[in-house]
Amino acid sequence: MDELWQHLTAVWVHTKFAILAFAMAMLMSMLRTKHSTGRADIIEAIMCGLLAVGIWSFLEWWSIPQSVAVGIASGIGYFGTHWFGDYVKGKLEKK
Repeated sequence: MDELWQHLTAVWVHTKFAILAFAMAMLMSMLRTKHSTGRADIIEAIMCGLLAVGIWSFLEWWSIPQSVAVGIASGIGYFGTHWFGDYVKGKLEKK
């Protein structure tokens, strides 16, 4: 059982900022959709979180401090999915 906890701790140390970026972006997206539509949209929240993790990886590659990259990536994920959603809605309305 001790080996399991050691392994889980090692995984957490290496992935905590990616998990935090995903969770923060997902939470922001769920709160936005809950506020605007009255219900939380889990699909948009997952897209937002995945976009945030991708941006976070890119910012880490640029040697931006991880704690700063989490906030920036979450914000970009939040606004990126909002922009993409509006873009797709606009395209679908034109057809």
